[in-house]
Amino acid sequence: MMPSAKFFCQAVAYVHLAQMIPWVQDVGPSPVKEAIMNKMLPAVHMIAVVSAFDHGLEEFINSNAIEWPRKLPRTLNNRIDVLAQSFDEKITARLHEVRKWRNKVGHIEAGKALEFITWDMLKEAIDHMFDAFLVLGYFSEKPVFEGKYQRIPELFLDAPGPSGERVRHMHLLQVLLNGEPFLETESNINYGSAQSEQADRKIG
Repeated sequence: MMPSAKFFCQAVAYVHLAQMIPWVQDVGPSPVKEAIMNKMLPAVHMIAVVSAFDHGLEEFINSNAIEWPRKLPRTLNNRIDVLAQSFDEKITARLHEVRKWRNKVGHIEAGKALEFITWDMLKEAIDHMFDAFLVLGYFSEKPVFEGKYQRIPELFLDAPGPSGERVRHMHLLQVLLNGEPFLETESNINYGSAQSEQADRKIG
């Protein structure tokens, strides 16, 4: 997988991780926390995913020695237009729509109300960007992402655990890419000890 393609997939994988946060069996359910996350997180990931996509367009232009018009600023808008010859009109129009969504949350104008992005809008944007990457040859087929969440308890009956705990719950959130582990994060919550551990891992 080309570096830009992997970078883009990692950004998309973090979207799937973020969507799994409400699944985590915390001490108590929090519909308020879930509502806030569903309102704020999609905008953050829209900026990240479009940034990764923009990096891929720039890489394609450079690696294929595509002529860049003199004095034309190297912006996402112009990269889409320069590559329009590679896309059909529908893909080009959809990419500009994605750019406008990104601009709503990434370039807030003074005096205007804060805009929000929904998970559905983010999913649609990701689909459009994958369509473009397929045309450019970054992927032979659209990757399949799958999110998994597990809560794994462990009891220390005879003696305390490594951190002095009697009970440990490991919360594991994992994203599979085409059926293979690709990105995961885990949190170990210890009971009977003040210590907890958390780790994010990119696989491969």
